[in-house]
Amino acid sequence: MGSGTTSKILWHFTGGPVWDKKTGNQATSPRPEIDALSALKGILDSSKLRYTSHEESIKYNFKSPGLVELVIPPFCCVAEIPIQHLSYHSERYGKFAIGFEREYLLGQKFRPVSYFLIEEDFMAPAVINVSQFVSHHRANPGAEQAIHHLSVLSAFVKSFTKEEFDTIYSEREWRRLREEEEIDFKFDSNKVKFVLSPKKYIQELRSTFGQKSPEANFLEYELLLEH
Repeated sequence: MGSGTTSKILWHFTGGPVWDKKTGNQATSPRPEIDALSALKGILDSSKLRYTSHEESIKYNFKSPGLVELVIPPFCCVAEIPIQHLSYHSERYGKFAIGFEREYLLGQKFRPVSYFLIEEDFMAPAVINVSQFVSHHRANPGAEQAIHHLSVLSAFVKSFTKEEFDTIYSEREWRRLREEEEIDFKFDSNKVKFVLSPKKYIQELRSTFGQKSPEANFLEYELLLEH
């Protein structure tokens, strides 16, 4: 029996907030239902998850060596949320999702991120030390590699505020970094285990994608409200 706080199924939601370029953060509410449904159909039809299209970065402003900006490589993500808690997370990420077995995604290089409170940034010492090394050894071939590896590490670190324990922190996000020559992450359609949707779309989704993803269970969102 599991602990009840982890899940063997990892979920990719299609109704999450859009990226707000002005603020450099996600919007605060899910995208429209019709857009989330369209995104779900597109993923099931293509058997692909898209990598982030917006550029994320982490900026540090030290007295020395000054401003340091780490550009995070593109990634795609899933969330390790027990099925009984999906309805709670739908308030932010919508009512449409695709579920994969954790073991399958582990084999596809998905890894869990680490969380830290934004005011207690444990990455800062590593960033300042590497940056100082780079600033004094620019001719060293390892300098550029050091920054690259630090950026990769930063992709698996996520900050949150004390007000986000019940939102950002509780997502249990996993990420996969885009590899060279990749455009999207191509998954095996036989590995789709769940398709979550409001009841009114279930029959259409099952009729359209049931044969393509024969292992999928088409789950009515309304049933989650009973848990």
